Amino acid sequence: MSEAGRLTRNVFYTASTHGVNFLTLLLFILAARFLGDEDFGKFSYAFALVTAFMQLSLYSMHNRTIIDVARDSSRVSRVFGNLLGMQIAASILTIALVTAIGFLVDPRPEIRLLVFLLAVAVVGRGLKMAVRLLLKGLERFGVEAAVQLAGQGGLFLACAAVLFAGGDLILFAVVFAAVRILDALLVHLWAGVRIGGARPRFDVASWPPILRAGILFVGVNAVRDVYFRVGTIALGLLRTDAEVGWYNAATRLFDVTQEIPVVLAYALLPTLSVAAILPGDRLARLYRRGVRYLLAAALPLTLYCVLAAPRLIGDVYGAEYAPAADPLRLLALAVFPSFLVVFGAYVLMATDRVRTVLVVSAGATAIAVVLTPLLIARYGGAGAAAALLVTQVLAAAGIAAPIARAGHAPPRKRELLPILAAAIPCAVVIRLLAERTVLLSAPAAALVYVAFLLLLRVPDEQERGVIRSVFRALLRRPPDGEPLDDDRRSG
Repeated sequence: MSEAGRLTRNVFYTASTHGVNFLTLLLFILAARFLGDEDFGKFSYAFALVTAFMQLSLYSMHNRTIIDVARDSSRVSRVFGNLLGMQIAASILTIALVTAIGFLVDPRPEIRLLVFLLAVAVVGRGLKMAVRLLLKGLERFGVEAAVQLAGQGGLFLACAAVLFAGGDLILFAVVFAAVRILDALLVHLWAGVRIGGARPRFDVASWPPILRAGILFVGVNAVRDVYFRVGTIALGLLRTDAEVGWYNAATRLFDVTQEIPVVLAYALLPTLSVAAILPGDRLARLYRRGVRYLLAAALPLTLYCVLAAPRLIGDVYGAEYAPAADPLRLLALAVFPSFLVVFGAYVLMATDRVRTVLVVSAGATAIAVVLTPLLIARYGGAGAAAALLVTQVLAAAGIAAPIARAGHAPPRKRELLPILAAAIPCAVVIRLLAERTVLLSAPAAALVYVAFLLLLRVPDEQERGVIRSVFRALLRRPPDGEPLDDDRRSG
């Protein structure tokens, strides 16, 4: 298969996989409506407290797996089993530690129980993520999409049934945790049978070198988790449960936009990892195109959330969440900087510059930890959103600088101006229809935007060829194990 066809297939299946995560967004929207702003605030606070520490379970070390397996598939049998065994041991310790932290920081029994249940749930998600990242490294994106659809679909149906049956916050959390763990167990049973070397191994003597090889990935994601959750945690400590609920109503909408750069980054990571060790400017070209795509995706999202925030919040969550509109507007301004941070970080990781990503991420997190409580004390949820915006802009600059020094220049102005021009009529449509329902204004704005992108010939000839190849790739999808083109190299 050609590189264009392979990348098209990867993007399609990765988008399908992460698109399923919209079920999680829908589930949290239902939870916000059925539980009310105070109980939803409690759930969000406990969830943020848990996820701030969950990298201790080491599941982000499997990002190293993608790079290693993409370059040499024999790494599956040599590394993955013991990495999985190490993750299981670390996950058990993490649940105990996070539960203890919950007891220390909050005296309320309800919050303590929520912290324990959500720690179990997030560990289950991490154990499943290990297999998903292995499938990405093997470029078996179709299998990963099916695995994710089954898991997220089951989670949505089970938890939605609890909400519609009138279940309370604790029952919702119990079912949430139980389904996550069951999903992880089923995926690992399947992987143990179908993928060689995917069973857990406990050769403890081999763990230290594996840990040294992947610990930087854990560090990068750990500081990122703290960075994105510090606003919710600080609000939970300094403000009311309702304010936490309002802020998280906005952040859930922001979080779902983050699937876009993650889709692009994961779909390209195997190719970026190989391009990094081959001569030529292939990596630079992929980076430039990626930035253009992300700007084109970010602009309409930002414009819609800024111009139609009150209506969007009201339609999605209900009138009691109206105070979430101001935080949403500020978070919308952070969408494109956050896209640059995510995509740029994966470009640096593909070139084995994980340490640089860690330094930038740690610096942004340190600023957020100091700035967020100060702004929350004065402005509440809007202050938390403003702190995230400031630190995302600084992090984007910090990530872009080493990429530019490596010779990977961003797109030229003449490549970006047509995208900016297409955003103008999109903004006009949003403004005119902002008071109408989301079901009308959002599709209308999207159609106008896409039409002007095509009219201004934003996709170049090669990109139009890739778009056409989508249909060919879908009509004759090759088996997941099909040999790849000659650009792929073994270690």
